[in-house]
Amino acid sequence: MIDEYPNKFTVKELIDILNKFPHDMRVVTHGQRNGYENILHPGIITVYRNEESMSEYEGEYNTTEIFGQKPVEVVAIFRGNR
Repeated sequence: MIDEYPNKFTVKELIDILNKFPHDMRVVTHGQRNGYENILHPGIITVYRNEESMSEYEGEYNTTEIFGQKPVEVVAIFRGNR
């Protein structure tokens, strides 16, 4: 099969990158309501659990400090932009 979209992550590449992080780290993703996109290079970010705003349109975690919440380091996989 010929890949019509070169320079995108393969499973092997993603596994190799993720293997560089501690294996017990939580993984989060940044997404939208519908559809799928290619991913960008994963990286470590600090998040806070967003317990007050848990709708399906808002993520469970937020990068803005939330009073009383412990910061958590996670591996984030962001979606690409077109």
